[in-house]
Amino acid sequence: MLLIHTWSDLAGLSYDRYQPELSVVNPKFRKLTRWIGNPDGELKDFDALETR
Repeated sequence: MLLIHTWSDLAGLSYDRYQPELSVVNPKFRKLTRWIGNPDGELKDFDALETR
């Protein structure tokens, strides 16, 4: 999903569903939470997990 918004941003394209916050080269980019676990149970923030 990030790729299409980034390529659109690089090409200078804009359209109805374009979201600049999903383009990694746009100043409005916001980092998305990466979830890990069982979708029917407990999900954890991958970046908040402790590493060994």
